[in-house]
Amino acid sequence: LQRKPFCIQGSQYILYHRIYIMNIVAKFFICLASLVAMDSVRIGVIAKNIYRQWLAPYLGTQTNMWVGALVRVVMVIGTIVFVWPKAQGQPRYMAFGYGALYWLTLYFVYNGTNAAFFASRPWKVFIADCSRGMFACGIISVIRRALSK
Repeated sequence: LQRKPFCIQGSQYILYHRIYIMNIVAKFFICLASLVAMDSVRIGVIAKNIYRQWLAPYLGTQTNMWVGALVRVVMVIGTIVFVWPKAQGQPRYMAFGYGALYWLTLYFVYNGTNAAFFASRPWKVFIADCSRGMFACGIISVIRRALSK
């Protein structure tokens, strides 16, 4: 929804903003669900054994799913704040590119820091994580752009 001029007043104004906020929240959850689905397929099916092989020395005995969920929520919020305004009204490839660039930045900092501190961490993980993050956020940005029409 695009913001309307200030000609709406009273209860119509309040109703309009409730609908506007609900629309943003709905897009947030659609994009979050898309990210969780892509990550579930990647982690649970495609790269399950690969990540275990590469990251076995760093893995704990238990996974903390709440932290993983919080990371996804914060990443989608970052995408809302930093990517969506830039991708608004742009062609799909530009929306994908802005999303990919944003997540390249996030994943490069995260994986670069890990590579700096853990010298034995394979570069394959670095490249795979950055590529996956770029693809995921690019897709999320295109989905959000499609929902805006």
